[in-house]
Amino acid sequence: MNLAIALTLVALISLIGVAFKFRFKDGYAQIDTPYIGNRRYVVFNKTWKLALAAASGLALLIAGVLAVGHLDAHHLIAVLASGAFMFGAVTFNWLSPATGAVTPTAAAYGLAGGPTDQCCVDVTTDGVATTFTVTHNMNVSAADITAGFPIVLFEPNSPTGIPATLLLVITRPIASSNAVIFTCAAVAATFRVRIQRPYSAGR
Repeated sequence: MNLAIALTLVALISLIGVAFKFRFKDGYAQIDTPYIGNRRYVVFNKTWKLALAAASGLALLIAGVLAVGHLDAHHLIAVLASGAFMFGAVTFNWLSPATGAVTPTAAAYGLAGGPTDQCCVDVTTDGVATTFTVTHNMNVSAADITAGFPIVLFEPNSPTGIPATLLLVITRPIASSNAVIFTCAAVAATFRVRIQRPYSAGR
């Protein structure tokens, strides 16, 4: 195939990545359409998630072969780079009440020594993703969400601070009792997020 066809394939893959954002969870996948009605679709169980990932990788590989007639290291990198718009990833390192990559459970907020009314996580964006969800599992009531809760703070966790070009925004009103959605520019950064739910002593 000629260069025009190759560029068209890359453009189509990139367009899909811009129009749809895929976030894979345990047992299901979430598809967001931030620029087409700002809708969210929860589809696929764990089996379909694996099948989708395998099919997508194979489709990108075949597209690269068809576009250039053969596949070497340079062409493979180009194909995968175009698909990165679709598979942008954000990583989480929880500090409390859970630690590491595992999201805290609802039970984690009733730890021995007293209940916990907040969580803290270090977030790292990859320069590709433009939306991500912090799942806190605090089970904030609908009434409290209407009243403007939970309290969401973000701060730098390194001397370099948070890049001004990140343009980090919290989606309000918050639609879920257990999660907060953020949008940002496609900028690589690391920062800390603190989420606090209503606590009777302070209200």
